[in-house]
Amino acid sequence: MNAASEATGAATLRGKAPRVLVSGTVLGQPMGGVVRHNTELLPRLARLLTERGGGLAVLEGRVPITFPLPAEVERIASDVPWLPTFHRALHEGAAIARALTAARAAGRPFDIVHFGHHPVPRHVDAPFTLTVHDLRSLDLDRAPFDDATIDLVPNAVDHLAFAPRRPDPNPFVLHVGHVEPRKDLGLLLEVLALDQTLPRVVLVGLAKGDEDIRLRARARELGVAERLEVTGPIDDSALCELYARAAAVVLPSRLEGFGITALEALAAGVPLAASDIPAHVEVAGDAAELFPCGDAVAGAAALRRALAHGSEHAARGRAVAARFSWDTTARAWCDGLQRAASRGSAHQI
Repeated sequence: MNAASEATGAATLRGKAPRVLVSGTVLGQPMGGVVRHNTELLPRLARLLTERGGGLAVLEGRVPITFPLPAEVERIASDVPWLPTFHRALHEGAAIARALTAARAAGRPFDIVHFGHHPVPRHVDAPFTLTVHDLRSLDLDRAPFDDATIDLVPNAVDHLAFAPRRPDPNPFVLHVGHVEPRKDLGLLLEVLALDQTLPRVVLVGLAKGDEDIRLRARARELGVAERLEVTGPIDDSALCELYARAAAVVLPSRLEGFGITALEALAAGVPLAASDIPAHVEVAGDAAELFPCGDAVAGAAALRRALAHGSEHAARGRAVAARFSWDTTARAWCDGLQRAASRGSAHQI
């Protein structure tokens, strides 16, 4: 039994929460689903762990975390880059090992390490947990998990102060999220080309690679370049302003782990048209106009329906969104970490 396992056993016998080391090497990137998840949950998790006799430390990357963390969170500096992934994977394991060794030497060992991203370093000398945000690059059939070591913990939506709706006199359709291939934003351009009466599209979020350049080139090919705006990342107050003014939100994504943007649209009372992937169906259901993934003709029809009748879904959408709370999610996460720590060598999703 290693030092971490001994500490875990003692903490479990005392009924205390564990001391948790979170690898936050990717959390210096601009706002997106992973950063939103941690922005809301890490402060709440820190308070819960402290109240229960445990504690939280975060290993920061080369780009430090910019969102606020409470004073009780220990921030550990490192030179691990968040991109490219290969370089992060190459250096992250050594940085985690140094943090674990230093904590043991100080007589305050960590009971468990948490990763909010993958790949996980090959050798982690402590029990660890992993949050899987989506299944882009993880084959669960090959992963060492079983039902007893998996917790499903939802995201939430009570992080934005939504303004009253006041649609813009120059209508626009809004997409919020990273600009990357899995979002299938080229489909939106095809939708615009199919129906010249539809409003312009505003894309909000960080462009991954050269995807924004590719989309602009495609828009020129389709003759819709004047109806496309790519803003890049914006802050929460500006985002709330766009939700208040947008004629609709449209989400054609091919893959999502959880539909945070769909939930934000529902909470803001914005008409929503979205692909019928499981994440959108589970979150939005009949409060949105869903269309078959990858079908531009159906996407155009769904967007027209949302624009024409979306206000009829507003009350239903707000009721759906009200069921999701970051406080509830934080408690579920804290409980899962405590169970995982009590198992000693188990993995947790």
